[in-house]
Parts: sequence; C-alpha cells; structure tokens
Amino acid sequence: MEPCQKQNGRHRGEIEKLLVHPAYQRQGIAQALIQRLEAYASQAGISLLVLDTQSGDKSERFYQATGFTKSGQIPHFVSDEQGALYATSYYFKRLSIS
Repeated sequence: MEPCQKQNGRHRGEIEKLLVHPAYQRQGIAQALIQRLEAYASQAGISLLVLDTQSGDKSERFYQATGFTKSGQIPHFVSDEQGALYATSYYFKRLSIS
C-alpha cells in the first residue's frame, strides 16, 4: 500500500499489487494479506483504500467479497504482451481509523 503524497489525499492509500502464486491460491493468503494491509493502513491514519484490477478477472470477485466497492471502469486501459486491450475496474474501501 502506497500512501497518497498529494496534500488533499493524505487520508487515502493505493493498493498497487496483491499477488499470490497460483500454487498457493485459495488458502486464505490473500485474505490474510488484505486484513493485515487494512490494519496497517488504519493505524497509519488511512481511511480510504483504492485499487484497480483488470475487468473480468477473478480478482474482482475477491475484492468485492472483502468489502471493496466498484466505482467505475475504463475501457482499453491495459494491454497484454500481444497488444490486446482490456478494461480496468476501480475499487475503493472506507476504513475505520484506529
């Protein structure tokens, strides 16, 4: 999680990447990572987390299941190695500050 450096955004942090090796998925590792990240952010005074992920990816279900809300989507935002373009979905979650 990267805290926002802008003067008007010090209350928010961005989850830049959350990856679990495929051999270890579906074992609660990502859930534990999110919980730890949220606790850390809350203790640091972060009250809003934001992230983006490829639209239609299985990660969308995970983020929704962990309380993130989809706020929008941008078409043709990312490309793969072959140059195919995909939409990106944006999510947010409000936190209680400890």
